[in-house]
Amino acid sequence: MRSHFPSHLSNVGTFILFWTFLFASRAEAQDPAYSFSLDKARQRKTLITKVKMVPSTIKFQKVDVTIGDAWLERYADGGCYLCLQIDKGKESLWNFWLVVEDERSACAVHYGISRNWVQVARYLESPDLSKLRFSLIGDCNETRLKNIRFVPIK
Repeated sequence: MRSHFPSHLSNVGTFILFWTFLFASRAEAQDPAYSFSLDKARQRKTLITKVKMVPSTIKFQKVDVTIGDAWLERYADGGCYLCLQIDKGKESLWNFWLVVEDERSACAVHYGISRNWVQVARYLESPDLSKLRFSLIGDCNETRLKNIRFVPIK
């Protein structure tokens, strides 16, 4: 079927669609539900508290994994996000899930360019972390050890 557009305009629709999605996704990224740094959470005035991981190091696929900044951030609906940035062991986290209790859904994971930056975020209905246990797994069928806790830093 012959196009109604001149040959040099035959991909205009694809081009417009691509740029529409690109700008739409960039607009969402400019005001995400949670911050991509502790400083940004402070700037947005959504920071509830800094938290730390207990234990401070987890062995995952023979690599020690530690976190850098970690915080709870208030969300508009009254819930909050647990956000943490992986410090050491990023190279082992190509295919991992951080899960809460026995849930089948994982936390959101964001990777920076060249994997120099890895952030994990999890929506919680309450900032009370006292009863929540997390597991780091590589497969959704793995046993959840529930050996990770997050506690507020006072």
